Amino acid sequence: MIMSTVSRFNYQDIPDLIKTLVVDYQIDVYDFARYSPTPKDTIQMLNPNEYRQFLSNVWELYVDFVKNYKTRFPLKDHLWRLFLYEKGLFQIQKTEVVIQGCNCGVRHLTLLPNGMIYACRRFESPIGNIFTQSFQQIFLSDKLDKYR
Repeated sequence: MIMSTVSRFNYQDIPDLIKTLVVDYQIDVYDFARYSPTPKDTIQMLNPNEYRQFLSNVWELYVDFVKNYKTRFPLKDHLWRLFLYEKGLFQIQKTEVVIQGCNCGVRHLTLLPNGMIYACRRFESPIGNIFTQSFQQIFLSDKLDKYR
């Protein structure tokens, strides 16, 4: 699997990268995530229209490549659902249970070398320290519940 981080500095190169990886190297899985800037580093962030166009360009490749190659495209980015909804390819299910969205504190956490655990890798969100607390204490804590 190959995963890329998409930012203002590389988003125009990603379609050619996908073509090369899928056609020349026939990788099993390719996906990407958006760059998540800090408040002081927004210059690398794409604006919504740029990102929407980027998704459209990549979607055209995915549709072609999924028919002709073994590569899978998991569509990890949460904005794929909205994009596919706009294209009429995804239906929103009415339910009281949230089944999509951010997995912060649900499916993944961030563990730093100093033992600090963050609810999310994308921003400062300390919830405990694995050297001084059990994982169960941290995972079931009120601090993490606030992020969920």
